[in-house]
Amino acid sequence: MIDGSTRWMGLIGEGISHSLSPLIHNKALGAFGINGVYLPFEVPSSALEGFLEAAFATKAIGFNVTVPLKEKVSGLCPESTCPSVNTLYRQEGVDHWLGASTDGEGFVAGLAQLGTSLDAFSQVVFLGNGGAVQGLCYYFDQLGFQGSVTIFRRSGAKDSRFAKYRFPIQMLRFDPREFGQHLASCEGTTLLIQASAAPLRGDKLVEFAREFANAPFQGAVVDLCYGHVSELRAACLVRQVPFQDGIPMLIEQARASQKLWWGRALSFQELAGEIKGAVVGSED
Repeated sequence: MIDGSTRWMGLIGEGISHSLSPLIHNKALGAFGINGVYLPFEVPSSALEGFLEAAFATKAIGFNVTVPLKEKVSGLCPESTCPSVNTLYRQEGVDHWLGASTDGEGFVAGLAQLGTSLDAFSQVVFLGNGGAVQGLCYYFDQLGFQGSVTIFRRSGAKDSRFAKYRFPIQMLRFDPREFGQHLASCEGTTLLIQASAAPLRGDKLVEFAREFANAPFQGAVVDLCYGHVSELRAACLVRQVPFQDGIPMLIEQARASQKLWWGRALSFQELAGEIKGAVVGSED
């Protein structure tokens, strides 16, 4: 029940009507007996700073952040060392938002649902170079990942943001043929992470899936989308390659956010049961 004491929180980004985050976090608010409500907020980049100042002043509980605001929010959090922030939270005695990225923690925890772990792979290959990829690379570096990383991107404008990590990073064009050639050259086990927003825009990455189907591959594939995943899922099914969509990461990064807000989180099983049958989109 919403009354005069109800506090608010939510998800900020653009194009977020599909998000399952309100379902997940309102479930937690109810389970914990917290008088609050979690809502989606379409916030243009130009209005972001003013929105966050007003939200803090009105004692909002906290926020999740999604595309395309993760990198800009990071710049508004003085203490943040991660180039991409997906969670804003309060701390007693601090007069501004604190920022963190739970993407990496959520992704690695989600891999356990696939029966594997990051250190099982010799290299990671990303499709895309957005905020989620930056958050994952940051976390992989914190874990001391010993392999190599290759990023297929449409533009080199963000390349400098990946220059500080201890593992080697190779930047290649977002091109299906170049992608296929690279997979053919990989040795050992590969973790392929589809992190682009292409499937949300109607691009199912058919040519990339075709190249994947024809290239030698040993490892696993994770598509960070859910609902509208790429054609890589079908290719993995044919080749019997382990595949995971974005739901496990979504749940685990949400649980990590809940710990920052409330010091506790609902279990993976509780949240997975809540969203079963409600998958209609993707988070990046």
